[in-house]
Amino acid sequence: MRISSIKVRHLRSIDALDLDLPQNFISVVGQNSTGKSNLFRAFELFFTGQIDQRPFTAALDMPTWVINAFAPNVRTNIQIEFDLSEDGDDTLWGLIQNLFTTNGWPVPPDKKFRVARYFARSGSSGFQCIVPGQGTRSTEGEALEELVDRIIKRIDYRYVPSLKDLQSETFRHINDELKRRLLSIWAGGNRREINEKRDRFQAIRTEIEKLIQDSASGLSSSLHDHFPDVAAIKLAMASTELEDMIGTLDVFADDGHETLLKQKGSGVQGASIIHMLHVLRDTAPRGKHQKVLFLWNIEEPETFLHPTAQRRLADMLHRQSLNTQILITTHSPIFVQRKTPHANILFKRELLEGHHATKRVKLPNEDPLGPVRDSLGTSLADSLSLHEVVILVEGPSDVTVFSKAFERLCSRSALPLHNQYCAFVSGHGASQQATGFTILKSWSPLSRAAAIFDSDKEGRENGARKIKVKVTEGKDYFFLPHAPGQDAVLEDLYPARIKSAAETDGSIAQLILIEQRPDGTEISRTTTWNKDQLAKCFCERATDAEWRPIEDFIKDVITKIG
Repeated sequence: MRISSIKVRHLRSIDALDLDLPQNFISVVGQNSTGKSNLFRAFELFFTGQIDQRPFTAALDMPTWVINAFAPNVRTNIQIEFDLSEDGDDTLWGLIQNLFTTNGWPVPPDKKFRVARYFARSGSSGFQCIVPGQGTRSTEGEALEELVDRIIKRIDYRYVPSLKDLQSETFRHINDELKRRLLSIWAGGNRREINEKRDRFQAIRTEIEKLIQDSASGLSSSLHDHFPDVAAIKLAMASTELEDMIGTLDVFADDGHETLLKQKGSGVQGASIIHMLHVLRDTAPRGKHQKVLFLWNIEEPETFLHPTAQRRLADMLHRQSLNTQILITTHSPIFVQRKTPHANILFKRELLEGHHATKRVKLPNEDPLGPVRDSLGTSLADSLSLHEVVILVEGPSDVTVFSKAFERLCSRSALPLHNQYCAFVSGHGASQQATGFTILKSWSPLSRAAAIFDSDKEGRENGARKIKVKVTEGKDYFFLPHAPGQDAVLEDLYPARIKSAAETDGSIAQLILIEQRPDGTEISRTTTWNKDQLAKCFCERATDAEWRPIEDFIKDVITKIG
């Protein structure tokens, strides 16, 4: 089971919001006060009946225009669509089919069940079923509420706020739950082994208590002299049972100075909450025929974290999303979905009929990350400095091939790095490449800059020789691999097979460059490849053996950069 969409009506800044959730990891972005947190409050309201850990209150939680318009029939409404097409959902789907057939409704053909939860101004609330082609329906009695209750019990919903006071409360709740989970794992172990450990614990406890009482005898004698009515002082352990002691465990963290985790910095505490959720997820009881949906809503996971720690946390969340549905809000480019840009949801604040409301921005098919970048307010230099290494290359085709080679190296652990470690950036020609490299080398404090030049006259004279800062060949800048005394550009590294196949099937356009005199007469005519198309063709068709020279070169460059 997973949640495939959510619709929200009349909740704080949200008038009407319809969102599809196409994959398990969704990033919600937008400037402050655009309503990102209100989306999470909609989830909280649906699953818990509360908002900000308190009951729904129309005066606080309905849009101001609804309150001022005296519209008594307007409700706050959250509609969620559950996709039950996965294995393990058959039992629950059977109950849904029974509900629909009992009421004479057409059963959804795609195993998707839509249910709405409403909250009225009068204080009443309830659930309603959405019937395909027939709109909203309610059932007699408690049949629908019982079904929804069973669905909600199959969902492990977690909301991690970014506000420090609420985060501390969340930390306490999750910490306590983790202790209970450890106790349940202990209780579910081998009974004989548990009894043996209990006996050993009791023997050790008896010895410790004897030592404690011996040390208390002096205190007893002293107090008895002062207060004759005090016969003795006894120092006792808080618990005599091993299970009770496990329940009082505290979490310590040793970063060179061992202290309680709750006494560490806010960044460590915030990230620890997410890692505790990870442990709870991995230790959750698993039913044979009933799958549980793990749903996490995390506000601004980058809060209080250094960029390096942000990258590690982002990588962890990506891995976790294989079996957990995760929605986050973020202002950090590190947590933006780059490989699947349309998994980013962008909000803006829009003036509608005299009031401001949350509005979703549709991302364009061309450069879908453009509006996301604008909303984050990061410049190109800001974005580049968030990579640990930035490598300036000659043109877009170099970016395509080298980025793919680096990704291949990371995917098979030939380089023990994450794929966001390095960014390849086009210089659009050797001269501009040298200028950009000079600027990055002298300015960017958060990343290391390097450059790869073509091994030709252009790359040497208009590229490497035009660098205006002190650099070293083989450490700060590199030339494409080439035979002694020969020039080489990227296209020379492609195997002849790729070029021949492309020429035969016409999949790559060839460009004709004509040099003319001022009077229009032709001096020369040169036929060349469309570099960008050839680069894409190589990435699609090259074998592992044909990739190896380029991968070896990139691995050598990354290693020497350090």
